[in-house]
Amino acid sequence: MSAPGWYPAPSDPVGTVRWWDGTRWTQHLAASTSAPASQKAPVRHEVAGVGLRIAARIADSAIAVAVVTSINKLVAVPGIPGDLGDLRFDDLSDGDIFLAATIFTSLAFFVWEFLWLITEGATPGKQLLGLYVRDLDGARETVSPVPAIKRNAQRLIYAVPWLGITAMIGVSAVSIVLMQRKAETRPSVMDLFAKTSVRRLPAGSPRFTPWLQVTIGLIVATRGLAYLLDTDSLQSLL
Repeated sequence: MSAPGWYPAPSDPVGTVRWWDGTRWTQHLAASTSAPASQKAPVRHEVAGVGLRIAARIADSAIAVAVVTSINKLVAVPGIPGDLGDLRFDDLSDGDIFLAATIFTSLAFFVWEFLWLITEGATPGKQLLGLYVRDLDGARETVSPVPAIKRNAQRLIYAVPWLGITAMIGVSAVSIVLMQRKAETRPSVMDLFAKTSVRRLPAGSPRFTPWLQVTIGLIVATRGLAYLLDTDSLQSLL
């Protein structure tokens, strides 16, 4: 049992099926209305289209930025003594600050996407659009740690100021061309390097994992809390 699908779980009541994501049982439970798993047709792993891939990347970037800005708003709320807004960077040049910010952002994005891939098999943006990543050789229905590292290795290059921007544009452009020309697998540059593939979830499968729901909830909660802690916002409410 390797393909994602609905299967009878050993510990569940008779007549129910639970969603198997390819590596483990999830919390999704349903009544059994189909044939036994052994009689099911193999799940078709449909390759994700270029438009969905681009949209997922935009969504991932937006969510990651929302996480960072939400944390910043919470720890650097205007009017709260001792927050990060009181720190002084007079001894640092603009170039040093830019370099530190670039390196931190690139490493943060690397860790962020790596953890999502090895735990959930898809980053938040991909989950929202019903996509997931898997090893191309079919050994696993999700992405294993080494390919996950390779798939995000370009982010370490992005940490180099100016060169990183050039590399980002180049990798993105070549990836779009590759996905257009190789319709059978639609690989990006990093898919080829890591031997991974981005696929669409089978029809009827759960789209969101619990951690995605928690992440979105935390973004909303931290931004709301930051707003309430903001002195100007409190005064406007009063």
